[in-house]
Amino acid sequence: MSVLVFLEHAGGKIKKSSFEALTYGNDLAGLMGMPCIAVAAGNITTEALQEAGAYGASKVIYLNNEKLKIFNVQAYASALASVASEQNARVVIMSASFSAKGMAPRLAIKLNAALADSVISLPDVSSGFKVRKGAFSGKAFADLSLTSDVKVLTLSPNSYKIVKKDGVAAVEENNYSPSD
Repeated sequence: MSVLVFLEHAGGKIKKSSFEALTYGNDLAGLMGMPCIAVAAGNITTEALQEAGAYGASKVIYLNNEKLKIFNVQAYASALASVASEQNARVVIMSASFSAKGMAPRLAIKLNAALADSVISLPDVSSGFKVRKGAFSGKAFADLSLTSDVKVLTLSPNSYKIVKKDGVAAVEENNYSPSD
């Protein structure tokens, strides 16, 4: 079992929002007693991927396929679902970005998972799995209880403190091949 974090990047560098999601994922993995594994696709260097270790990833799975070099919401959701199944992920986390808003619902359907978008803090796992999200343009909060075995969470930007430590993640290449 694991906590999986999807890494977004631009210009060959991991985005700040993904470092935030990684820190969140690492902290959640610690609460749940599981490893935090990062996943990335597209044009990014091994050195940039290894940096994910400083934010809590025990390893990074790089989806190496020419069809994934350019973001396509359906192909990425299928690829991430495949990795989540292989890694027996209990929670999949991504930043609440434009890309994730299209990908997270598709991923939740593929995994038969509960979906909570724009969460703002770590879940309460003392009696189930309860997350808090902003509502009404951030003027109120909603607490959601997620009861499925697998959960997909998008993390609201700038809601969780980024913590950088020492560490380098091992990068594992996965030659995933999306269906046409």
